[in-house]
Amino acid sequence: MAQIRIYLDEDSTAHRFQRILRAAGCDTLAAGEAAMLAKSDREQLEFAARTGRVLFTGNQGDFARLHRQWIASGATHSGIVIRTRGLISPEAQAQRLLEIVATRMADEMVNTLLFIGRRAA
Repeated sequence: MAQIRIYLDEDSTAHRFQRILRAAGCDTLAAGEAAMLAKSDREQLEFAARTGRVLFTGNQGDFARLHRQWIASGATHSGIVIRTRGLISPEAQAQRLLEIVATRMADEMVNTLLFIGRRAA
């Protein structure tokens, strides 16, 4: 079973966030590194699916809709993780994403849509 590899779309490419993920040993690729800047959301998801990477984004509305469309059409993606607006720091975002990476394998993320946000007090 393969480990989860992450693709960060343009909404999620804060350098501090990337450094935290990479320092923890997470295989991470950003949109700019993949020459995917200014591509459509569909193209971002297609790229992530084609390269076997879970897409991480803050674009909740568009990617939740794309997920539903893909599932309805029978298409397969490698997983989508959406950070909700309540998340306050890159460190908190990275911690939540690293928890997912540590507790799931890549095949468990196929066609999965997860939301991460502020933990309940």
